[in-house]
Amino acid sequence: MVIGDIIRTSARRLPDKLAVVFRGKRFTYGQLNDRVNRLANGISMLGFKQGDRISILLYNCNEYIEILFALAKLGITAVPVNFRFNGSEIEYIVNNSESKFLIYGEEFQPSVHQVRDNFAFIGPKGYLYVGISPPEYAQSYEEFLKTNSPKEPQVDVKEEDTFYFGYTSGTTGFPKGAVRSHRCNYTLFLAVNATFGLSEEDLSLIIMPLFHSNSIWFAL
Repeated sequence: MVIGDIIRTSARRLPDKLAVVFRGKRFTYGQLNDRVNRLANGISMLGFKQGDRISILLYNCNEYIEILFALAKLGITAVPVNFRFNGSEIEYIVNNSESKFLIYGEEFQPSVHQVRDNFAFIGPKGYLYVGISPPEYAQSYEEFLKTNSPKEPQVDVKEEDTFYFGYTSGTTGFPKGAVRSHRCNYTLFLAVNATFGLSEEDLSLIIMPLFHSNSIWFAL
């Protein structure tokens, strides 16, 4: 089992069941999977492929969940960035992870604009903007979804493939990117469910930031 199977299976079994609520927006599993597939297919159309790395700089939101699942379906490594970082720290994570693409929220536009010329691996088509009035070098997230197919991506993702880099400051020096595979996280999800006795009838309130491993476990 791989991470993309979670939303794919839930959309097939429970298409009309509520999946995500965020600030008045409500998405069923069917609707969420539709948005996930549109994002995944759009990223694929831009030429990004299995094994690439994509950084995410957002506050908690439904888009964060969509991005994690979309990248998982493509076999692309997600790189969640701490939203408390300043410009130079964001630059370090993006470059250290060799990210070729950045999906970020409007709240972080000043920091991104400040350091984007220093991003070593991001090209001219490497920015997706969650919010209104994107800069000329970034595409609007919602418009991007509208122009791409909702069909299920066909990528052979393996359990041992990397799901995300979890950057940790638990050592001396600069943060290190801990490599988390699909198998590692899927097994952890099952353990969390068993430990807390969770079922499909339960609800999760995600308070911790989604760049943090604990929030990823409980959200997905």
